[in-house]
Amino acid sequence: MHTPLADRDWSLTNPHIASSSGSLSGIRHSREQALLAARDAVSGKTFALVNGFEAWVVHEAGQSSLGAQRYAPGTVNPDEQWRCESFTEKPWPAWRTYIDPGAHVTQEIQLVPGRALVALRWSLVEDLPGFSIHVRPFLSGREIHALHHRNPSFRAGSSKRGWKVAWHPYDAVPEIDAYCKGAFDVDPHWYERFQYNDGSTEDLFAPGVFHGPLRFGSPFELILAAGWDEVVGGMILPEQPVLWAEEAPVARVKVVKKKKKVTKAKVVAKKTKKAARKPVKAKRVVRKAAKKVMKKTAKKRR
Repeated sequence: MHTPLADRDWSLTNPHIASSSGSLSGIRHSREQALLAARDAVSGKTFALVNGFEAWVVHEAGQSSLGAQRYAPGTVNPDEQWRCESFTEKPWPAWRTYIDPGAHVTQEIQLVPGRALVALRWSLVEDLPGFSIHVRPFLSGREIHALHHRNPSFRAGSSKRGWKVAWHPYDAVPEIDAYCKGAFDVDPHWYERFQYNDGSTEDLFAPGVFHGPLRFGSPFELILAAGWDEVVGGMILPEQPVLWAEEAPVARVKVVKKKKKVTKAKVVAKKTKKAARKPVKAKRVVRKAAKKVMKKTAKKRR
């Protein structure tokens, strides 16, 4: 176990369209932080659609969490922040986390330029079997500076159609759409009393869990958007959902060329081939060879 990294905030912004923000630990420090916040073109208001998420990896030894949440009165759960070995903000937020069986998982978050669309990606660093990733998003649909609490007006239903899952918590709020090639299990629950640095609390709704196998060279991706038009406009199609222009890792094999043995016969053959290409040169070679033979014969006779 190593010393936990100091917690710090990160933020991505598409001016007047959307933003994505959070912290290294996964704990939201203020009500303004949200995984996906989008501006409504009609009202001009900005809404926190997907406030955050929790993710964990299941393996033969059990499960390992990739982030933390904070609940009143200051309880952190799960408290596994020590697993994070490194964190970088550029070109987008990226984590490298230690997993119990000696494996590592990377987590990346990207806000697509010009779109109210955020993409998340998890990758297994080592080529090991038996790993799966599970992701539970937390929704609200409130105005960015407000607080959200459990209420009967919230629409908790999930609409599933093929690889698309959608939620529409309130009429005046943009629809929340998700695309994932993994499975989605409907498992609705309210998570209450998330606590921020100023002591305020709020309740968030978790509609279910996205999950799928986590394999080396085959990242698990989740796309979240403010309306399906953002997904289609961003060309995130089921045939090619990857947002990162990066090829799957390929094992590099160093080819060692064996040195060929060069014999006298091969040298003569090579010279003969070259001579054949140049008739004039060939005649000179023949003359020289004839002179040598004549000299040797003359010596023998003496």
